[in-house]
Amino acid sequence: MVLSKKPSWLLLFCAFILPGCAPTLSPATPPENYKGPVAEGPVLRPSDYWIYERGDRRKTKVGAGTFLGNPRFPLWVGKTWSYQGEALRAGQPQTSQASRLTTDIQCYVAGYGKITVGAGTFDAFECNCQCTVHYGRYEPDCGQWSFWYAPEVKNIIKIKAESADASVELLEYKLADRAVR
Repeated sequence: MVLSKKPSWLLLFCAFILPGCAPTLSPATPPENYKGPVAEGPVLRPSDYWIYERGDRRKTKVGAGTFLGNPRFPLWVGKTWSYQGEALRAGQPQTSQASRLTTDIQCYVAGYGKITVGAGTFDAFECNCQCTVHYGRYEPDCGQWSFWYAPEVKNIIKIKAESADASVELLEYKLADRAVR
């Protein structure tokens, strides 16, 4: 089996949305001497939604409880976590009944700062992730990506992946507890 070095939209979609087993345990709170920002898990309402544009210009609307990335709260600069997910082999259609490959994803919070997307400019945590697919004796790379979580928006505002088709950006959102663009 040959896996592409550049992940397809489907491979990353599965890694983002279909996480498997529980994450590797990481400290539940920042180190005692940490003085930077911390993002607790958001409180979401059923009427909250976010509209994203993919690299292929298609729009996707997601509702409360859906994260396109897989943040593990609380977030703080320097936090690391890992989890297992599943992915289809490169070239398989999303509706394929083919068996999924197990993926190991390692992520860390690289920084915190302002980022501008279609929906505006927000303070956000930058999280970088690396994926590995385990298949027999082979451990091919299944991609790297970064995502930005903005506490004000209560969700991911951008995903930048190796494949433009797998990248997304927040265009607009609505939170029940306040009127926003």
